[in-house]
Amino acid sequence: MRVFDVLQATGGKGVDIYLDEKVNGFSVDSRTIKPGEMFFALKGERFDGHDFVEEAQLRSGKPACVERKGFKNVILVPDTLKALGDLAGYYRRTSGFEVIAITGSCGKTTTKVLTGSILKRRFAVYVAERNYNNLVGVPLSILKVKERYAVLELAINIPGEMERLSWISKPNVAVITAVGPSHLEGLGTIEGVKREKLKILSHAAPECLLVYNQDSLGDVAWRKKIGVSLEGKGDINGEWRGERIKIKGREYPLPVPSRAMAMDVLLSVVVGLEYGIPEEEIEKGILEAPLPPMRMEIKKEKGKTFILDMYNANPLSMKEALDFLSGFSGRRIAVLGDMLELGRDEEVFHREIGKYTMGKADVLLTCGKRARRIYEEFEGEKYHFDKIEECASFLREFLREGDVVLLKASRKMEFERIAEEICSTTSIH
Repeated sequence: MRVFDVLQATGGKGVDIYLDEKVNGFSVDSRTIKPGEMFFALKGERFDGHDFVEEAQLRSGKPACVERKGFKNVILVPDTLKALGDLAGYYRRTSGFEVIAITGSCGKTTTKVLTGSILKRRFAVYVAERNYNNLVGVPLSILKVKERYAVLELAINIPGEMERLSWISKPNVAVITAVGPSHLEGLGTIEGVKREKLKILSHAAPECLLVYNQDSLGDVAWRKKIGVSLEGKGDINGEWRGERIKIKGREYPLPVPSRAMAMDVLLSVVVGLEYGIPEEEIEKGILEAPLPPMRMEIKKEKGKTFILDMYNANPLSMKEALDFLSGFSGRRIAVLGDMLELGRDEEVFHREIGKYTMGKADVLLTCGKRARRIYEEFEGEKYHFDKIEECASFLREFLREGDVVLLKASRKMEFERIAEEICSTTSIH
């Protein structure tokens, strides 16, 4: 891409730039920027990229995109975040690749990884890195695509974000994994979550196929759609059978034998079938998928089983994790922490989880101010801790051979610190 293309896409004003100069990539981090990449000076809560413009230019040898006047060799725009999205949207529309975009209240990353692995059995596919799923990560992902297909993850916190992400990515296939009480501080209600998630279709390609969890969303009005179900009410149904799922007469393996994983695999298989991937290749794609850490990650050590599901938490994913725990034999121990961004009803949701945990776990440990409500509702052996260190110290002495331990909390609770104290970092996956 040339500097002229960036200028045209963003509508910016060039200052001391060479229009025909080539740019090899884009970055928002002056610490990791590579030679040949253009720096976008974004403003964050704890930083301002404009403080690092000269440093980034020195490392990259290329112009930067800025909002603030006074720099040389830059493209000046009113809003660098908008300019980054505009550039990605321009690149998306002037390139020939297709986009499979995945959203939902839970299961997004796992479904992204599974779908990407399946499609890679036959095609050149770019799968978005890590959690590059917001208004910064999605544009950066799109601007990296050189392959025929791109599998992206779209995440939102407030109204308006999904419509913008839809415009930037222009999906050819949209996948919605589930809708539940997540990010309610910004989205208000579960109906608000559903309404915003469906805006993934607002700027989709005209022929866009919607593949969605009909058990969670119910019926959806869209011109080209496939509803999938584990309850026999979809256009395509999956029969979950422990470690396998039967789809259209063929059984496929589940990386983790849980209902949540069964839905993620069902959605991914349907996308693979739509792209003409043979069934035997789909199975290989599932088995070879590099599943992300801290999401239903199972470790077995010294006679104990650990279920690490600590990347994030909302009431829906919390219940799915507890359902999974309930299927194990042995002393089942649920270690639960705060669920964040649930809005004004956060106490109600936490108390609901406390009641739901009964019969799913034999012992409950909670950690965090909000998680105390879970503790208060649970009837049985239970312990509450205000600090991570106290919880980890207790668990080291409390655990015994045969125990099955679930760790589940929102990411900001840093439950990986507990995991580091009670088990090693080597996964069985």
